[in-house]
Amino acid sequence: TTESAKEVAGFTQVSVWPAAEGCVCGGGCVVAVRVVGGMSAGGAAGSTTQLWKTNDQKAQKAGSHATVFWTNQNTYAGEWRDNKKDGRGTFTCKDKKLKYEGDFVSGKRQGHGVLWKDEGKGRLRRVYEGDWEHDKRHGAGTMYYSNGDVYTGGFHMSKKAGMGKMVYGNNDYYEGEYADDRRDGYGVLILANGDRYEGNWAADMKEGPGVYYYMTKRQIYKGEWREDVAKCGEMMAMEDEP
Repeated sequence: TTESAKEVAGFTQVSVWPAAEGCVCGGGCVVAVRVVGGMSAGGAAGSTTQLWKTNDQKAQKAGSHATVFWTNQNTYAGEWRDNKKDGRGTFTCKDKKLKYEGDFVSGKRQGHGVLWKDEGKGRLRRVYEGDWEHDKRHGAGTMYYSNGDVYTGGFHMSKKAGMGKMVYGNNDYYEGEYADDRRDGYGVLILANGDRYEGNWAADMKEGPGVYYYMTKRQIYKGEWREDVAKCGEMMAMEDEP
């Protein structure tokens, strides 16, 4: 971590890189510290780094606190331990218009939590609810997309992984395996028009053996797929139910 400081209107602005613990903005946080008589306790005049350290020691946080404000307008209200967010709390990132409510461990989002997006005019849209680990979506959770898609299932380092279900905004539906944020493995896709695919997937495309039910044509294709295209198989008429 590196620090830089400059005097602005009676305050010393101290920039800390990389981002301060638990910051979801991804950039350096700036903390404003009041300069008293141009000197810090135990330090020479103009010793801004020593001033920051001295004032920071006086401001060590533990237990429950009222809202803490940063000069970049980020806020946090909740529990602290060893001067880090730890326990239940609410963090708001002004720049990315995000709000997180949930568990923290050592300054990181970890445990169960809900992430919201500020859509303006006082409207918050839920983005994700579920498990977190080291500031990443990790474990079981539900992702709400702006286009109306809703995914419920496993996550690994903020990417869809393992078993999951996706209800698309156009009423298509997929249930099956995911890897690296894409359909990968065995899965079933049901389209809004009733067509249905059961089989293997790779990198979000039909790949390998699979069966496609063309409900509107009353036909069934059984065979091999390559990059979402039927390559080698048999097309047969769908038998009517007695």
